[in-house]
Amino acid sequence: MRFVAILRYLLIWPLITALRARSRRSLAWRLSLSHLLTVLLTLFVLFVVLWGIGIAGTVASNPAGKEPARDARAVARVLAGDSGANIRDLETSRDTATAILRALARRDLRLDGSVSEEAFTFGVTKRLEHTRSISVVDGAGIIRISSDPTLIGKPVDAISAFAAGVTTRALSGATGVHDLSVPRRAGDSAAVGAYPLSTASAEPAAILVDKSALTNPRGLALLWLSLTLLGRTAGLNLLIFAIPATLVAALIGIPRARAIVRPVRELSGAARAIAAGDLGRRVTPAGADEVTNLADSFNVMAGNLQQTIAAEAAERTRVEERTRELSALLDIS
Repeated sequence: MRFVAILRYLLIWPLITALRARSRRSLAWRLSLSHLLTVLLTLFVLFVVLWGIGIAGTVASNPAGKEPARDARAVARVLAGDSGANIRDLETSRDTATAILRALARRDLRLDGSVSEEAFTFGVTKRLEHTRSISVVDGAGIIRISSDPTLIGKPVDAISAFAAGVTTRALSGATGVHDLSVPRRAGDSAAVGAYPLSTASAEPAAILVDKSALTNPRGLALLWLSLTLLGRTAGLNLLIFAIPATLVAALIGIPRARAIVRPVRELSGAARAIAAGDLGRRVTPAGADEVTNLADSFNVMAGNLQQTIAAEAAERTRVEERTRELSALLDIS
């Protein structure tokens, strides 16, 4: 890695040195580089702002607080399918339903679904990880089917002191995952989440997921993970957008820089010509900007200089003629 860093330094630093030297000697290069750096800096600031918005949104969404209910929602969709599930039918096929719940709890059976709905925004979590039990609860709050057979027939309080609240809300039809999750609280070792089971009958039922720990990070860990993941994403996007932006900036900036520098070069050539003795050299102003004003002032200055030098030459000629006349008179006398 150190060799790669040194090689990259050796390759990039001469390029930077050459660009700096060229920009010192050429106004067009300096303007082009300024235009390019402005474009790249704008892209960088834009991605930093979007990065900050993404981090703030991730932290504010509190994925850990929704994790148990999201897991319960995923299980409900597996059991309900497209046509819905009848709790009596599930009890009739209790062995099959229990085997499915047990496989899900052990993560032998993986869930499919939308990452944006079922998992952490950036797909870093594994659903149903650290799951102790998955249960089907009837309208009376009694566990009818469970991945843990010892819970069957017991009230949901047997799982957690906070399970009754989320189960009641799920049985009433609530679907907000934030309201149906209870992360680990003081005095309780479980994180529980519930979600209504879409049943084909009028009898309400809910899925209750009991987790020993949360997969999604919280607090500073969530902030650091967001910084890392969004930093990689933003860096990759910045690189993807920076390459075409650089090409476009070069295609637009270099001709514009040359157009701006052209009258300055004309002024420079005219100044050198006047210094060499061509006092009749003038520039042709175009436009109405500061460079045009400079060209007008240059032409006035060149005209005044030409008149001054012509007047001095005429005065010198007159003095020389007068001197010769006086010398002739002295010789005669």
